Amino acid sequence: MRSAFFQELKRYKIEDIANALQTTVVEAASVIRKLRSYGIVKMIKSNSSEGNKTDLSEEVFDNGDGDYRIFQKPLVFDYVGVIVVDHFIINCFPKYIFNNQSPLLAMKQVLRVLRKINSQEHIIKMVAGIDGLNYSSMLEIMLYLIYDYIEFGPYTNQREIYDYNGDGPIDWEKTINETYAIVKESKPYYLDLYTKKVVEDDNDYIRRLHLSIITECSKKLSEMNLSVLFSLSEIFLCDEKVQDFGKDDYIIFRLNQELNVQFATRKQVLLKTMIAYITQRRTMDIGWGLSVYGTNSFNLVWEKVCSDVFGNMLHVKLTQLPIPLSPDYLMYKNNTLLELIEKPIWRVATTKGNYIHEAKETFTPDIICIYSSSGHQCFGIFDAKYYSIKLNEREVEGQPGVNDIAKQYLYQLSFKSFIETHKFSKVQNAFLFPSESKEAYLAGEVELTMLSAELSYLKNIQVVMLPAQKMFEWYLTGKKINISDEFPFL
Repeated sequence: MRSAFFQELKRYKIEDIANALQTTVVEAASVIRKLRSYGIVKMIKSNSSEGNKTDLSEEVFDNGDGDYRIFQKPLVFDYVGVIVVDHFIINCFPKYIFNNQSPLLAMKQVLRVLRKINSQEHIIKMVAGIDGLNYSSMLEIMLYLIYDYIEFGPYTNQREIYDYNGDGPIDWEKTINETYAIVKESKPYYLDLYTKKVVEDDNDYIRRLHLSIITECSKKLSEMNLSVLFSLSEIFLCDEKVQDFGKDDYIIFRLNQELNVQFATRKQVLLKTMIAYITQRRTMDIGWGLSVYGTNSFNLVWEKVCSDVFGNMLHVKLTQLPIPLSPDYLMYKNNTLLELIEKPIWRVATTKGNYIHEAKETFTPDIICIYSSSGHQCFGIFDAKYYSIKLNEREVEGQPGVNDIAKQYLYQLSFKSFIETHKFSKVQNAFLFPSESKEAYLAGEVELTMLSAELSYLKNIQVVMLPAQKMFEWYLTGKKINISDEFPFL
């Protein structure tokens, strides 16, 4: 299979895609049609300005029909992850990576992050699957089976074994019914005893089938050179082939039989996944069609990583914050910081009287942190922004909109009373952008004068560039950073 790397949301001509995949323009067009139908590839309107190649709004996408458009307009991959389509492997790396011509190491790390996040947040885009489970593709199924095996080992069923005078606990019912006792002074004495022990059944059909499926999945990923990308070693567990267990209908029948008698959640999910694999495995013999592992919402990935690494306190109860709680807030001690933010009030006057309704939703900052910085107690308000911003002496490009800036000011305003009551000596307001730099740096700041001039205590919003590779590594290892140590300018 031929493989190529493409940058998320970068504009490509169809000839560029064909050359990267080492194929013809006609075959590349066939691939693009399939990817367009799933929203992975999008066309750019011909009258849209070039602007920042990596930040495009919905208005610039052309959703019109007609294959001829594919040959005429710029195309973008609105996706981060791995796509297997026909006989091609398309690796879409994040849009903030510009300098790496073959970003294998970066992609391997991104895929590890996706795996961890998906186990918690289910960010990987999926479609409806068998028996109520959702899977995006055969690739998703195979990777789930392999990762599950790495974490939990082979499927197991236990069986009871009876020994004659063995070492296990005595089975008195079997001993009494099937052996003879010596009676002395009206008491029975048994010279021979049946003992019982529970052992793993290595010859169990489902266990052997599971080992065979894992071996087959690992071999296929290795043949496609995907094992390296997903940081997997080839797994060989048995010589039995999946087809040795019977026809597909019979295998599915046996799996369903096992499913009906299993109540452990992990086993149920594994059995359903094996059913999905058997159901779809034949399609691999005639071609992969379309199979994906990744997301078109990588902004959610960046938000999750920043939130975890910075130690987000937005959902922490006030009594659990690293500061003494003021008596003025004792009545709210079981509330979170998020619950302190006012909700909109709707009023209505009718002939029956005046009524007030409180909205259910309000402003929701990404990250709130309370930390020490240069001897100051700091209240940090951070917003993770998945943009490829360019801010220098010549221009600003690819920046968040005015609504994002206004909301960031309003987040600080929402916590004004809490900040003043607890006498925070420093407030930090910042946008957090990913970059491919080795270290974090302060790129600048943004101000909305109509707000900052009227409310002088509002802080301008800093533009902070964070090293994505380091942030991802901290996230994968579960590290919570000391903000002032790692980023002294915050």
